[in-house]
Amino acid sequence: MILIYFLLSDRHTLHSKIVEQGVTLVFNSLEFLLFFPILFILYYCLSYRLRGFVLLLGSYFFYAYWKPVYIFLILFSTFIDFFIAKKIESSGDGEKKNWLMLSLIGNLGVLFFFKYSNFAIENLNWFLAFFSLSPLKPLSLELPLGISFYTFQTMSYSIDVYQKRMPSEKNFFRFALYVSFFPQLVAGPIERASSIIPQLKKKVSLDYDRITDGLKIMFTGLFKKVVIADSLSIIVAHVFSHTYDYHGFVFVFALFLFRYQVFCDFSGYSDIAVGAAKVFGINLTQNFKRPFAATSARDFWKRWHVTMGGWFKDYVFFPLNKNHIGKKKFIYFNTLITFLLIGLWHGPKWTFVAWGGLHGLLLILDRHTEEKRQRFANKWNLSKYPLILRCFQIFVTFSLMSLISVFFRAETMGAAFHILQEIFSFGQVDYFHLKDIRALMEHEQHFWEFGLVIASIIVMEVLHYFQSKNNLLQKIKKTPFYIRWGLYPAACFILILVGKFYAKEFVYFQF
Repeated sequence: MILIYFLLSDRHTLHSKIVEQGVTLVFNSLEFLLFFPILFILYYCLSYRLRGFVLLLGSYFFYAYWKPVYIFLILFSTFIDFFIAKKIESSGDGEKKNWLMLSLIGNLGVLFFFKYSNFAIENLNWFLAFFSLSPLKPLSLELPLGISFYTFQTMSYSIDVYQKRMPSEKNFFRFALYVSFFPQLVAGPIERASSIIPQLKKKVSLDYDRITDGLKIMFTGLFKKVVIADSLSIIVAHVFSHTYDYHGFVFVFALFLFRYQVFCDFSGYSDIAVGAAKVFGINLTQNFKRPFAATSARDFWKRWHVTMGGWFKDYVFFPLNKNHIGKKKFIYFNTLITFLLIGLWHGPKWTFVAWGGLHGLLLILDRHTEEKRQRFANKWNLSKYPLILRCFQIFVTFSLMSLISVFFRAETMGAAFHILQEIFSFGQVDYFHLKDIRALMEHEQHFWEFGLVIASIIVMEVLHYFQSKNNLLQKIKKTPFYIRWGLYPAACFILILVGKFYAKEFVYFQF
């Protein structure tokens, strides 16, 4: 009722805002609003033999539209792994390993050059400064979109062929489409060739239910991005860019918003990718499974960025741990190494490395104390109160993950430690700074807009809960049509009213 009052209190301003937001949405989405329907029409109007080729050309155009020259990087990864995989399959045991090493060196070399060379130069300059030597000049490089994602996909293909998990693909254009498929090209999910390539061989018919389901999933992703993530980013960016101007509970508030900003930003993109792929008859992996309902660190990583976690588990942790099965100290060490690499994968900054390392330590602690925690629960008969126990576990897990996320968002290590110090400074006067928190709620937006965003988060979590129990889309289809056609306009109204259409990139585009 309060929100309705604010909405109706200035109808002229509200009308102007809706018109302005609607125009901004169309303008900022114009390229995709032209690209997607045209590709859709061409795909379903052409014969089955030509569809894959059209989808490949569309995917290359989608990527080259950002920076045409970097299309050669995708072509390089595609060519090298397509032909090396064939060599691996046809070579003897002695040569197979050499071909695999060539694939890894080629892919990781390109990734290192574009993503980590300046990071290496920066750290080398610290060493040179210690000996009063002249520093090296950083390279003028722009990070290619999605390079961390598509290089991992091509590498996993070569490794799978080497380990005989799948045969090499004989059709170059089909493999090229697997590497460059536009919905998940720039920010995942990181798909395996054994999952996608067989789907590319199937004949896809024009199916109304599948296509409309895909469009609905795309809409939910767009809603998460522009209504929740981009609205919260206004507050989060302001707090973290003025780290030393705020104190106490303000950072707890900002971290809570940041967790949902990153989740809605990345899962929003994943939803758009899954929905768009579904329109073309391809099923991508669900990248998120209610991560904020996790009851432990290990449970969290089974729910968060599932395809990346699975990639590092299969291609880093298991090979490291292959000869040390059952030996806890090696499991702990390999867990830490894996998560340090996960942190570094996210970006060439020590804050990301620290973030990954802390997650590794938390998983080690989780595994090491598992039996003790179980004995404690049995001793106090906590199993009699499963709901209370689960809520407590969720709260502790969410809190720990939020504290670690300081290193993910902070610009420097010093800023991260300052924020943590402020969070735990409970004794300071006016720790809660309620005036600052209220001011942040109204930072560059109305208070009722922030209220709608929080309400959207609650609705989203409820929907995710029901989706985890059964197929929510099928459930919605069974509801009376007047309810469904009442929900769709309401969601569109909130999207246009509250959405922030400033053409902000998705967070994971930088990785």
